[in-house]
Amino acid sequence: GKSKLAAAISLLYPEAQIVITVTSVDVANRLFQELNRYLPNVGQVGGGRKVLGHRVNVFTSDSLHHCDADCDILIVDEVHTMATPSRAAELVRFSQSRNFGLSATVTGRGDNADIELEAFFGPVIFEVPYQEAQQNNVVAPIEVIWHEVAMDLNPCLGLHDVPKKRHGIWRNHYRNQI
Repeated sequence: GKSKLAAAISLLYPEAQIVITVTSVDVANRLFQELNRYLPNVGQVGGGRKVLGHRVNVFTSDSLHHCDADCDILIVDEVHTMATPSRAAELVRFSQSRNFGLSATVTGRGDNADIELEAFFGPVIFEVPYQEAQQNNVVAPIEVIWHEVAMDLNPCLGLHDVPKKRHGIWRNHYRNQI
């Protein structure tokens, strides 16, 4: 969905210089391929490529320092990962562009860094609650089958509903070490 959104923005503003940054090489490669279906001469920096396009460029967040920050629109995928001092230093360079951050985890960071992101990107302008997205078939439901394991502590203690399911699948470090 985010790649379709980036393509739509690129088509809506045919003269705009657009930088899109993503966290992983895999996502950068997929987005690069997807955008090339709709737009001519898309560039990619990161993941083994360093080719600048005419107007739209995809950067991995680790390669964003190669960008001159001279763009009209900045689109940041998984914006919640950019709330670190080094990544924030990269974002500050984009002070003259219209900046959009996309994330499924906008608020609720344990370190309160989402407040810093709001200072740079502004307040959340569109949000779809997880339950609503599930009902509209936008995201697949998380289904967890619990297997009892004897543990010294309960890593899901105090968590309910979706956070409990998420923690039970990929954030349960104690379980993952077993």
